[in-house]
Amino acid sequence: MRQDQPTSGLRPTFGFPISAWMFLTALLFSIMLSPAIAESSSTTPADIEQLFKAEQFMQALLVLKAWKQAPPDGIDERQRLLLEGRCLLGLGRHSEAIEALGTMLAINPEAKDNATMDAANCLGDALAVLGRLDEAAEQWLKAAEMKPAVVMEELARKKASTYSRNRVEMDVVVSEQLVAHAKMALAQSKAKNPDGIIAANMRQLNLAVDFPGMRETAVQTAELMLAEKLPNKAFTLFLRILDSGLDRCFSGIARLPENQRQLNLVAKPPSADITRRALAGVNQCLASSLAPDEALPPEKLEALTAVWIQAMAATFRPDIGTATPFIALSKSELPASWRSLCCWKAANALLREGAFHEVHKLLNELPDGGLSMASRFALCKGMACIGEGDFSEATIFFRIAAESEDPVLSSQARLAMAEAHEALFEWDSADGEYRALASSSPIHWHRREAAYALRRIAELRQRPPAADRGKVIALLRDDRSTRGRWFLGYGMDFHLLAAQNFITDEKGGAGTAMACRFSTADPKEKSRLWVTRRRETDLVALWNPHEKSHTSANRDDYGEQYPLGTGPDLLMSCEIPAGKHVLALYFANDYNYYESQRAYTVSVTDEDGRLLCLAPIRNFGGGLYKRFAVQGPAQLEFRIWRNMSINVLLSGVFLDEWRMSPPPTSLASAFAMLPVRLQEAHATLLVDAGKASPEAFPCLEAKALLLAEKVRSEAQKANGRELRALSALLEAGCRHAAGNHIPARECFNLAMKQLGGLDDKRRAALLLRKLTRHGMFALDKYQLTYRWVPPGDHPLEMIWQEYFKCWEKTGANENLPKAMVRTAVALVQTADWRVTARARNAAMAFIPEAIQTRIGETLLYARAKQTGREGDYKTADALFAETLDFLARKPNESMRTRVLADRLEWQAYAGAKLEEIAATYRALEPLRPKQPGLDYWSLKVAEAYARENHVEEAKKWLEKAVMLGLPEAAAKTYHQAWQTNIQDNATGGKK
Repeated sequence: MRQDQPTSGLRPTFGFPISAWMFLTALLFSIMLSPAIAESSSTTPADIEQLFKAEQFMQALLVLKAWKQAPPDGIDERQRLLLEGRCLLGLGRHSEAIEALGTMLAINPEAKDNATMDAANCLGDALAVLGRLDEAAEQWLKAAEMKPAVVMEELARKKASTYSRNRVEMDVVVSEQLVAHAKMALAQSKAKNPDGIIAANMRQLNLAVDFPGMRETAVQTAELMLAEKLPNKAFTLFLRILDSGLDRCFSGIARLPENQRQLNLVAKPPSADITRRALAGVNQCLASSLAPDEALPPEKLEALTAVWIQAMAATFRPDIGTATPFIALSKSELPASWRSLCCWKAANALLREGAFHEVHKLLNELPDGGLSMASRFALCKGMACIGEGDFSEATIFFRIAAESEDPVLSSQARLAMAEAHEALFEWDSADGEYRALASSSPIHWHRREAAYALRRIAELRQRPPAADRGKVIALLRDDRSTRGRWFLGYGMDFHLLAAQNFITDEKGGAGTAMACRFSTADPKEKSRLWVTRRRETDLVALWNPHEKSHTSANRDDYGEQYPLGTGPDLLMSCEIPAGKHVLALYFANDYNYYESQRAYTVSVTDEDGRLLCLAPIRNFGGGLYKRFAVQGPAQLEFRIWRNMSINVLLSGVFLDEWRMSPPPTSLASAFAMLPVRLQEAHATLLVDAGKASPEAFPCLEAKALLLAEKVRSEAQKANGRELRALSALLEAGCRHAAGNHIPARECFNLAMKQLGGLDDKRRAALLLRKLTRHGMFALDKYQLTYRWVPPGDHPLEMIWQEYFKCWEKTGANENLPKAMVRTAVALVQTADWRVTARARNAAMAFIPEAIQTRIGETLLYARAKQTGREGDYKTADALFAETLDFLARKPNESMRTRVLADRLEWQAYAGAKLEEIAATYRALEPLRPKQPGLDYWSLKVAEAYARENHVEEAKKWLEKAVMLGLPEAAAKTYHQAWQTNIQDNATGGKK
């Protein structure tokens, strides 16, 4: 009798024993299926699968028994036994299934193929039904461990891409083990064994930091721990449920399913139900033993939960200040334990925004409330130190966090500590930490990263560190808040926007161009350009000045087609011009292809190969500017190590002169109203910056941020709007110098609004007008900055907006004083680039119609020129057309020539039709037949045709340009470029 069949309840029926009825039933089936059995050799495994789907297991079993004597072609005994075992499972004959599957596995114990893997899974299922759970778990794990190798063998046989094989290593290894442990937990649940459920779930939860379904598993486990009177362990799990990580993406739809699963973890907040259960669990932990006096009554807990869910949702938006709701909760009337939790959540939000100083300040103000929060606070402080480039201090905090009872948190801290030791060139300490992680971390991916890091260190320690490296380069604090809006603080002197010209990088800037050459460690691979989306709404993607939109694009090392851990890494050789600069590399973990395992290491060497600097790169879904202070002239090589990532992505490179502008001399009397100690601190900072080497710049930035806080504190006490405005302006300068660009712009805008709101409008207008020549506005080389910023986003626009609010019409007819009219005319006609197109339009409103009629062509022409200079080509073209209409009524050949020439300069960019551009040239041609430069305008028409891929027509205009004086060599170069031009990749996804 089979062990898994019950013995009770068997009785004879109609005089026949049960065994006889079973025999007759089998005989009847054999008679009915005798034709099928006779043809069993022609039955295929696919036919058997169809019987399984129809749950006709007995029919299938009869065929499989027949196969034992006469197997069909291509079916061996192992395959037959596997099918027989599955069939017996379907019939509920588990002992027989175990015997069949065991026999199958014994035929070739060393085999690692799909059949062996399926047999192990089925064997585990059968053992679990019989209550042999340990043996079942052993078989499930055996199958899980075998799955990656089996899949890899199949991919190799199909000659699949290296990318596909990399995906197996990155995804399948852990996902199969998660499935195996989940099966075990389910089996333990059916056996009603709480301890077994907890153990199986904990093995699952300790495999990875985060994974789909992690929080659901964790909350179920924590609630079970509470039921088993284990509040401390439950509390640790509830904290993990509430931890939403340090990475964020702000768009939620990825291109590929494998990326979508990972993107969901950083682009969507935990469900309200999970959050509610986690907070209720925390409250129950407090009530049970941790802090009974601080447990909340139901109505207060419900109110806190509602606020918490809203605060958590805010952290998934790209705004700055998302920590504010949690900071408010941490300073509320909640019990200390709850305020500690809110403080921790606020610190995480601040880390994601790069507000590292605020993290220290917040966590130092509030203790951990007596809860086991010290390790989480320490991890936050350590990550803040990493963001500030203070690796030595970071190791102290990570060592504390590494003692956590939570093995996942401990592993995170140990990995970060190893990276900090590596950045300090403390090779032996880093080596020891990585070795310990590689052998003992419960996190699978941490073991893989640590194992590769040992190879990286072995290579790096062969390069001697430069003794004078502090005079050449120093790591500055990370910028995690500016995101893709680089124009707020980067690239005014030089910018390289990777792949934004589709066939090359977009380069620009008002300073000395920095030579950049890209390559990889593989001489055969020069690096690739990738454009995902030409026009993008996601603020993490860099702003594209040409498209007037954000563009998802990058340089990459083509690493997805190299096995994991084999590079080829992205190399960038650059020539730093003379002077003190801030060099920034921008990284964005493109949400379209988001990979949670992207983690790089940046190493910098000089032209002699000496090691200058090291820094880790992690958690950049929200965008990260890795910033360096550099002293030129210098030849530097940056190596972005792929490590165990799918590939290396680099979105942009920026170089700017490090500057901290003194108060404008024209406003010296106004700034003299500020407290003397602030003036002296600011003056000292300026002096120190003037003579500092790169190694001193991190300290200077910290001092600038402290001064900014002091200025803000004093401004809150100040009497008078003007003093508060000038304080805000000083604070903006300090924050900008420290790389704190979003808050700097906010302070600047506040200062302008406060100046515009002065009661004395004459003085307000005077101060605002002087500010149009302050700082970088004083240098004419920055007039092209309009081209690089979104329309209306230039800081001069804010000044002019407030300036014109100070103008008031007087008298019954609202007439303007003559002096104001003269000023308005001068503002419209001036060649000064600081008077923006919008400012000129605003000034037009103050010019009487009679004057506009008399000098209209000069007013229109000046506005058109400035509008085109700012890159608004369509509006400029319309204004040029209006000017020509005016000149038709009031002829002026000299003016008409200038207007036509300037219109032709930008007409193609305005989206004008090709025949309209040619017509503009034909109108210009007779006006300047003997003047030089007509060849240039013919070339502009040729370029317009080439842009629309009318190469033959472009060639005709090019030949005309040669006849008018264009050198033939130049014409040949243009023609070759047009012939070989690769058409714009409008859809993206091409290399």
